[in-house]
Amino acid sequence: MKRKKARKWDKRYSKGDHTAESPTNLLKKWHDKIKKGKALDIACGAGKNSLYLAKKGFDVDATDISKKALEIASKRSNKKDLDVNWIKDDFEKTKLPCRYYDLVISTNFYLKRDIPRIEKAIKNKGWFFYKHHLDIENFNIIKGPPKKYRFKPNEIKEDLKNMEIHYYQEIRSSGTSTPIFELVARKE
Repeated sequence: MKRKKARKWDKRYSKGDHTAESPTNLLKKWHDKIKKGKALDIACGAGKNSLYLAKKGFDVDATDISKKALEIASKRSNKKDLDVNWIKDDFEKTKLPCRYYDLVISTNFYLKRDIPRIEKAIKNKGWFFYKHHLDIENFNIIKGPPKKYRFKPNEIKEDLKNMEIHYYQEIRSSGTSTPIFELVARKE
């Protein structure tokens, strides 16, 4: 299964899909509110968020299942002279150190089963930035993951047991091709 997932994503990255260079707006809005430190970018893809964090002074570990995505990301980091620890791995099987990261970020990767591991990996007073797809009834979804890999409205807030939510927004406008949520939480 892991090889099949990796091949699927390698193919998409080879075609130029998911290779935007601009970091997520959530990260641009919130990164300066936290102290620089150790960051983890889960399912980093071509590295847009990882590179942004490295440029802002974070020590970044970035993981993805796609070799092609990490090749693109590595070339970008070399070109920009930024140091990122690129890790080819299936995150669902990744062992995370306990209370190690000051920031964990993920965009568009389903983490429902992984939330307890992520909470344990974040230091006290550390942050979690997460953007993902929503499952909204009667919304004509044009793109994104299947329903089983989407969160229900407010569901992620219930899943976070050891974190205080500082920001949560659901974006459902008809101008978007898929409804999403953005979340910023802190481990207290």
